[in-house]
Amino acid sequence: MNKTLRQLFTAVIVLFVILGISSSIIMVNRANSLSHDARNTRALYQTYGAPRGRFLHQTARSSRNPIR
Repeated sequence: MNKTLRQLFTAVIVLFVILGISSSIIMVNRANSLSHDARNTRALYQTYGAPRGRFLHQTARSSRNPIR
């Protein structure tokens, strides 16, 4: 039982390390090609500067009038 759990734990750790390495490779090495990809809509929003509109908020009544 103990050996099986150790092997499972080792396999999970190895998978997380592989996931971290692949994410780093995608973000660092392919960042330039991903930013110039035609399917990247974020670049279009930055290029055209889409207006965001006003931020609306509501005052919190609980801070001014605490419940007794």
